[in-house]
Amino acid sequence: MKIFLLLWIMVLILSGYATCIVSPTYAPAITSTAMESHPIGAPTPPNLNAEQLVLSDFNLLKPSMYPSQGPSGISPSMYPSQGPSGISPSMYPSQGCQAIFPQSTVSKCNRYYIQVYSNQLCNQAGVRCGEYLPLLSNIGRAGTYWSYEWAQCGSNYCYPEVKNFGNKGFGWYQTWFISNKPGWHILSYWCNDWSNYIYIYVWPSG
Repeated sequence: MKIFLLLWIMVLILSGYATCIVSPTYAPAITSTAMESHPIGAPTPPNLNAEQLVLSDFNLLKPSMYPSQGPSGISPSMYPSQGPSGISPSMYPSQGCQAIFPQSTVSKCNRYYIQVYSNQLCNQAGVRCGEYLPLLSNIGRAGTYWSYEWAQCGSNYCYPEVKNFGNKGFGWYQTWFISNKPGWHILSYWCNDWSNYIYIYVWPSG
């Protein structure tokens, strides 16, 4: 009888062990568009895959005529910096460019522009891969400046690249877009509220 009980217990143990080996449990995979880690203190970004943004026909966004290289002797990693001295923002009309803000925006005080020509701002542009585009931020709410950039991941958008550029006051600040991946790129910044989106289509370098 004891031998029978011992054999039965061994069968149960082996059966359970075999079940664990044959049918393991895996955690669900995290896709590139799922929430990923971002810098401590960074505001939670908008979900572009749920905001239903309507993009322009990229064929209409030919590479900008603006000079393709960043300022001489200045690394783009140093931006944002104070806007160019002696240049009034009134020189940059943004005609025909509708500003679209994230759904969670409260004040719409922060504005974001692409300098498509030397005397014109807009919120969409085209550029060739490997080139730069100058960006201008008109900050209406002072605070910590967080930059967000979304790139395409198939038919969706990847989790954004997030950068902290420190405390910024009211006024104009220049930044640089570095085109390192073909396709659509959507940018916004947070400075005590969200700015409008800007849209850049990156063409292949060839």
